[in-house]
Amino acid sequence: MGWEFPQTISEYLLKTMRAYFRSDYAKVKKYVDAGRWYPAWSSVEEGDVNLPSAGGIMRQILYGNACFRQEFGKTSAEYMLPDCFGFPASLPSILAHAGVKGFSTQKLSPGW
Repeated sequence: MGWEFPQTISEYLLKTMRAYFRSDYAKVKKYVDAGRWYPAWSSVEEGDVNLPSAGGIMRQILYGNACFRQEFGKTSAEYMLPDCFGFPASLPSILAHAGVKGFSTQKLSPGW
């Protein structure tokens, strides 16, 4: 049996969860269907938003939401980017054009 390399990081994590943590995956699916858990990642991975082009960020959102739509039948209207080192002034406009309505972030160290 060969290893099928997934198309996105999100897809890899979901395939891993389905393969090795089946009961947890079933719970997540059930929670999404019941509206108790909602997608908040909106992108393929937690990437840098300062250096990539606007098109690169849009592509991350496009692929991330496509993966979530395929797995759970829903997309994310929120962009979650924890512990990032700043944001470009253009990020709100980029997210709005991608159909994202909210943005969440956090710093992992209280010393910042």
